[in-house]
Amino acid sequence: MELEGSVVELQIGEMPLDCGAVRRLPPIVLVATALMMACGSPTTGSGGTSSSARTESSSTSSTTTSSATTPDSLACKLAVASGDAPSDGTPTHGSRGKGGFVDGSTAAFTNDPRSLGAYDRKLDKWLPVGRAWVSPDGQRYAYGSYPQGARPASGVIHVVDAVTGADRPLSVPAPAVVVDYAPEGIYFSGVHPYSDASATGLSLLDPQSGSYRQITAERTWTAIGGGYAWGVDQDQSIAPAPQTGPGAVGNRVQQLKLSDASISTWFRSAGTAVTILALDPENKPVLGLLSGGNFAVRAGGAQVYSAAVGSDNPAGPGVTDARGTWLGSASGAVWLYRSGQLRKLATAPLQPVVIAGGCD
Repeated sequence: MELEGSVVELQIGEMPLDCGAVRRLPPIVLVATALMMACGSPTTGSGGTSSSARTESSSTSSTTTSSATTPDSLACKLAVASGDAPSDGTPTHGSRGKGGFVDGSTAAFTNDPRSLGAYDRKLDKWLPVGRAWVSPDGQRYAYGSYPQGARPASGVIHVVDAVTGADRPLSVPAPAVVVDYAPEGIYFSGVHPYSDASATGLSLLDPQSGSYRQITAERTWTAIGGGYAWGVDQDQSIAPAPQTGPGAVGNRVQQLKLSDASISTWFRSAGTAVTILALDPENKPVLGLLSGGNFAVRAGGAQVYSAAVGSDNPAGPGVTDARGTWLGSASGAVWLYRSGQLRKLATAPLQPVVIAGGCD
């Protein structure tokens, strides 16, 4: 049984990896998908994972398309986006209008030509960022930018009013990317422009005052929730993770306690590329585990999925709501983890499909 704060080691049998070309996803989707996208599925990244369970309500949409499904009785509509939807804060960076809603009862997909990277259910509005960059109340979203140039020395976090579009740029000491817009503020990490290097460190920005404080200068953190930040790195004392795509790959999940910046190991697996797909309703990581030709999902301290590497494999960034944790895939398959089970509920005509909001 897996206990919080304990180190869990898992060994997956190694097989030769024979995957297709790595897909290119928008900036919100980083290393986590890079692992699976090396074989055809989407990733989480610096700002790719939902920080906590967020319940949303009511939706609208336009034209309808049929979709295959594994039946389930869920009277709600799930917001989904295409992998190339605008998600870096600029509506023109990407292809808009491909996403929409999946009906939880019928599995039918309904296109919404307004669609961007995330759906704000409270405002019935699509926003040009990933879901983790939207404030919990749906009133604002944030994204990072930096001055153009060979060595930009500073950065900007843009805090945008989701209703009016008014942009409030806040200066930060270095180029930065948003990790999560949480109730206590905006978590961000430092980036290395024009480089494939992962974002590092973690700071908290107060969107009202513009003040910020550094929590740690170490490591890469991709998810926030339950008083912790979570990230993946390489534990040199065990067999390294296979390098399956661009960016950093790790075999260990670290947890950073936000109150005192202490770091501890939460999970590790020799010879396995570990991905944080989402945080579950208890704010614990749902993990993707890639080794050789096998891909598994671990949640709630147990393996809940195992299959050959393929485009149907569940992938992040996921979104957790009152019904469970939703995951996408490279093939368009939509997955739901709840009550200790992971099930494929529908297939949307999007390759890849990214979860853009909760189901209500």
